Amino acid sequence: MVSVLGSTGSIGISTLDVIGQHPQRLGVYGLAAASSVDLMLEQISVHCPRFAVMMQESAAQELESRLPADCDTQILQGEGALAKIASDDDVD
Repeated sequence: MVSVLGSTGSIGISTLDVIGQHPQRLGVYGLAAASSVDLMLEQISVHCPRFAVMMQESAAQELESRLPADCDTQILQGEGALAKIASDDDVD
């Protein structure tokens, strides 16, 4: 499992593209972004991560309110959440 910090930036988008080409070998544990709610929603729908982290509190609140009811992704906010998805034992 992989966490992608800065998933809505150009390198993060490219990384997710590679992951998407190898779904049998790679999965997404966590995604993180500063404030790009629309793009994060798209990434969640494609990659179904366990966690999505938004650095800005208002962005995290908006993301959570727009998340489909049947989505299992947990929305987290802030630096502590970023550290969690980067260092969790489930992350390779």
